[in-house]
Amino acid sequence: MRGKTRPEANESNGRGRPDLRAARSAGPGNSRTRSRQPKEEGIAPLKLTLSAVIIILITALVFVFGSNLKTSFGAKQRTRSQVSTSKHLSHPWPSFRSTCENTGFASFKTHLKPATDPSANHNANYWAFQTGRGIFSVPAISAFGQILIGSADRKFYALDELTGKVLWKITTGEIIDSAAAIHGENIIFASGDGHVYNASIHDGTIHWKFAAHHQEGTADEHEGLTCGEETFITAHGGTSTWFEGQVQISPIDGRVYIGNDDYRLYSIHANGSEAYNFYPGPLPYGTIWSGPAITRSGSVIGSSMNGKYFKLDKNGKCIWFHEEMYSISSGPAVEADLKLVFLGSWNGVMRAVNHTNGHTVWTFSAGDQIYGGVAVDAARRCIYFGSQDGVFYAVNSLTGKSVWRYRVNYPIRTSPALALDAVYFGAANGMIYALKPDTGDLIWSFDTTEDPDHREINASPALGHTSVVFGSEDGRIISIPYRYCLEAKTRKDPRCHTQTSEIDAVGMSDGRNLYYLYPGGIIANDVPDGFTTSGVWHIRLLIVSDNKPRVAHVLQATAELSPPTNGLTIEYLSTSGSVLITPRGFLASDTQYNLTVTMFDNSMTSTKRLFTFRTAANKLVPMFPGMINTTRLTSATTLHIYNLKPSYPPSWISLNQIGFDSVNLLAAIIHVISSNDTSTDYLVWIAAGLLEQDASIVLDPTTPTLAPGILSIHPDGTTFELWSQFSVITGGPPIPMTGFSVASHFDVESGMFGTPSAPSWMSWSSWCGDSISSLIGAIQTNMCSTRGRIVTVGAARGRVYASSVSEKPRGWKVSKAAVRSAGWLGTEYVIEVTVSGGVGARVPVFGVVLFDEVRRVPVYLDYKAVMRVEVDVDVGQAQIAVSLANAMWKVGGGEGDLVRVIVMCDMYPLFNEVLKVDA
Repeated sequence: MRGKTRPEANESNGRGRPDLRAARSAGPGNSRTRSRQPKEEGIAPLKLTLSAVIIILITALVFVFGSNLKTSFGAKQRTRSQVSTSKHLSHPWPSFRSTCENTGFASFKTHLKPATDPSANHNANYWAFQTGRGIFSVPAISAFGQILIGSADRKFYALDELTGKVLWKITTGEIIDSAAAIHGENIIFASGDGHVYNASIHDGTIHWKFAAHHQEGTADEHEGLTCGEETFITAHGGTSTWFEGQVQISPIDGRVYIGNDDYRLYSIHANGSEAYNFYPGPLPYGTIWSGPAITRSGSVIGSSMNGKYFKLDKNGKCIWFHEEMYSISSGPAVEADLKLVFLGSWNGVMRAVNHTNGHTVWTFSAGDQIYGGVAVDAARRCIYFGSQDGVFYAVNSLTGKSVWRYRVNYPIRTSPALALDAVYFGAANGMIYALKPDTGDLIWSFDTTEDPDHREINASPALGHTSVVFGSEDGRIISIPYRYCLEAKTRKDPRCHTQTSEIDAVGMSDGRNLYYLYPGGIIANDVPDGFTTSGVWHIRLLIVSDNKPRVAHVLQATAELSPPTNGLTIEYLSTSGSVLITPRGFLASDTQYNLTVTMFDNSMTSTKRLFTFRTAANKLVPMFPGMINTTRLTSATTLHIYNLKPSYPPSWISLNQIGFDSVNLLAAIIHVISSNDTSTDYLVWIAAGLLEQDASIVLDPTTPTLAPGILSIHPDGTTFELWSQFSVITGGPPIPMTGFSVASHFDVESGMFGTPSAPSWMSWSSWCGDSISSLIGAIQTNMCSTRGRIVTVGAARGRVYASSVSEKPRGWKVSKAAVRSAGWLGTEYVIEVTVSGGVGARVPVFGVVLFDEVRRVPVYLDYKAVMRVEVDVDVGQAQIAVSLANAMWKVGGGEGDLVRVIVMCDMYPLFNEVLKVDA
């Protein structure tokens, strides 16, 4: 969700830097880093007694051995003068892919370190730190023992590597979606607020900020270096100035390189001034998500989401430039000795190109999209990478031939981290894996799952002094010691596995079968008992041959439910071989159901399966114990919906996990539509909110998300379904949702939904050509179904939210409201509203909702587009006008000229009356 840029805040725990332990004590201004020099005059000979010598020797021995024992990350002791010299610092994982050439390689052993090696530190502990929102970025790990990483909660954190405790944090104006990079004793990071920050590693002091400046419509949008003839290429600004690229720093001159959603790769001098910016072109979507590779000569090799890959000299002059049809989100990785560059693309092709001219040397095809980059193993002449097909590959870097593969059955979007003795990666099933590089055999895996529907690991791992560190979709930063699953005292942790056979094997065997998928995308053999009465069924056809999943295209599907309901709706999900089955109305509680599903796929084969399950018993404490009063309110009952997680089609996560995760929707109950013994239906007003620094939610005045909806609440007072249609912005172009729904029940203890004990179903659909973004998504990711629609299913979290935006505003009141026909022969309707009395009061976000009294349904429009609001602050008055063609909505359905008009002041219904249309 695009938000306002807000001033950054620096928060410290008072320590300013990690504990003063060995190899962590040095820093700028630390007086103890200086050698004490004797005065030039009056130096007396130093006379040492025997006892003094003994004391000094004992002290020295204690210092040496004690320091080794106390060194929290076990690194070899450095003198303070060495540590304080920035260019000599040895950071274990200083940037997104560890090296400036994006090799993803750290030249040390991890789990194979002998116990006698002090750096093994077998006493390292597992820890997890919870941030406020999801994480899709990669930590940088410093020589001083700090984990440096940003979150979608808009904060950039410095954590103690040993304990996970916060050392300092900086609050930015938007989500953080890119990896930072260490430069000496400073950390360079970027935010979705359009700024690059340079801060001290030790206390978070900000030295400088750089602002991106090529957003669409700005005065300098046509600036930028290009490859090709200027007469054929015109530089344009992007849809936003979000930084989603990964920070990279040149080891030659300290320049900072990072890509932005304004279709630019920025080159920034070490002092924060701009060196140049490079424009790869806008179509189909020219944003840069990857981090460029910096070669030994200082040249830059980059890629962009419009399929371009290129090489520039350090001044931005084009050396070579190539393109393909599909997006490239992986950062180019360089094998300098072979003069090869490796890039993966969203059509599932990994390619090696010539370092000198960019020509393709070989290609290798995976089964689906390649999102992350490769780890380069120069010693074994091998590269490692994962794919959305759920397979982790080892490929010969010289020939492009397969060496081995390891299948996990869930999308792999992480870029692997390679050590001398292991390669590490995470997957969408919440597992982190450590494999042997030469054979692909499992060393160990660790299940990080706490919430089954928010468990994906899409943030790439980093290798620290004692542990592998990574972020999770659920907002945790997790540190797992390399030997945690191997040591006697911790290997019995049920989250650890050292044999592939110990890991959940659902859907791993050869053959074809139908499976139930949880909202978060986890595959299960059966529909679980205790199924929510407002739930839907996501059923997937999985075909496996020779241990390889095959893409299944479902041509036709049928479903029967016994005992029957009011009917079932079947929607087809792209090429994932899945269908979404939705019952019309609520299911009966504590009832056994039989669901029979049959799918006919493109191999002209029919697959049938019976699922038997029991719905949840109606023993829930109601959140809404009776009819909600929508008249004479002092505050509107409001739902807060957040942590949107589209699990299928899986390409949605690749496109925008962090953006969906940061969305905040508010839905206020404003009018009773109907009530009977099966449900009570309410009219709701939905708007997008902004997350403030104090974790409160305010309305976003720039959002296109202004729409009515229907909330159906079960007689149990806690089970519900919400339905609407609108568009959301998650950082790029607006995403249309022509049928958005959330179905769940409230967890009594927490008062929330979308928890492990109260799972939620979120879905939406849109036509493949509804917008440019939908069309791009359909082409780039194969998300378009055989029916011409993009159908999405996943999970969301939410709660009943009480805040000032739902309260009756002070001062403001509606002094005039009217509806009239206009245009030639009454071809247009105009709703005019005057709101007054707001002198000196806060100006809220105004809106108008139309409700068809005859059909008993809301009028779904692009309210943002058809509504005009003019506010005179001096007189405290607002004029609201809504104009729409009568073809968009026939007032009264031909049976009368009455329309219900509800005027919204933030999330409060300030006016709610049925008006007659004036001719």
